[in-house]
Amino acid sequence: DVTLTAEAGYVAPRNDTEAALVDIWSEVLGFKNDVIGVHDNFFELGGNSLLAVNLMSKINHEFSFSFPLSILFKASNIAQLSQMIGNKIDFTFDVLVPLQEKGTKTPIFGVPGIGGSILSLQPLSSALGVDQPFYGLQTVGLDGKEPILESIEAIAALNVEKVLSVQKTGDFRLIGHSFGGVVAFEMARILTRQGKKVSSLVLIDSFAPQVIQQNPKSNDTELLCELCSVVADLFDVGLALDPRQLATIDWSDQVKTILEQMKTHNLEMDKGQFEILFNIYRVNQDSYHTYHPASKLKKTDLHLFTAVNANLDIGEDYGWNELVEKPVSIHPVVGDHFSMMERENVKEIAKKLYHIDK
Repeated sequence: DVTLTAEAGYVAPRNDTEAALVDIWSEVLGFKNDVIGVHDNFFELGGNSLLAVNLMSKINHEFSFSFPLSILFKASNIAQLSQMIGNKIDFTFDVLVPLQEKGTKTPIFGVPGIGGSILSLQPLSSALGVDQPFYGLQTVGLDGKEPILESIEAIAALNVEKVLSVQKTGDFRLIGHSFGGVVAFEMARILTRQGKKVSSLVLIDSFAPQVIQQNPKSNDTELLCELCSVVADLFDVGLALDPRQLATIDWSDQVKTILEQMKTHNLEMDKGQFEILFNIYRVNQDSYHTYHPASKLKKTDLHLFTAVNANLDIGEDYGWNELVEKPVSIHPVVGDHFSMMERENVKEIAKKLYHIDK
């Protein structure tokens, strides 16, 4: 249940662009188009990273733009998006995106999961409050223009460069979800080698690389089915995907078949956007399987938040005690690998983070 509120109250669309955007938002979010005002915030209306994929796909198609998902942190309401479209303002991609710039606390730098979109971190940033600066580090290549970085070390090195452009000294605080936890771990290693202090490293349901490497890498068709199954499961949709059957047709037809199935369940994504997402997913999977930390992480407290609904047989530390000098602190959290990052469950993570800081 979502309560529709806006700081300035309801304001109806004032031009054709705003009216078209209201129609798109209403379709994606499941509200009547006379309910959403032009100043309503996408996230406050219940928007999340998956709905954002559908939203931006429809907006880019309607207006012939190429906005990335992270545009929603710069223009989170219809009035702002309409202005950018009307003025033909293109959005410059940057790895570092401020989710919350204001606040007196030491900044947090967050790394998202294997898909690379920082929108998944928005609920956590919101739960931490307006006094907590929070910066997301999105994956290079999400705009479909820059080549995707092919190793954990390269991703972490660029992320550290971006972090130091915001915070040069003091205690550094890093958070990573899933694949992002491995990147955050390598970032902590780089910072400590540079003589910096990482006061806290928080990994959210992230598996140590040697745990992942115990399983064989999937081929492209298997990865395609895995990716689509994850997306479908998050929307409580069942897709009939058979990797063996898909493998009998060429790659272009595999993608077409997948997209057609997704569209029948209102999980619409254009082919170009989907291929960008898949390529990031594939390259990041490869980098996970080839990452071998050169040394243990020293002088840093590592906190691991684990999903209580996971039912995994890999040890409660997910393999991280092998890679750190100080014992890992483990914090079980309600939810599964993905739902623990949703609005209600991240409140529990936020409360524990407050305690860790103290």
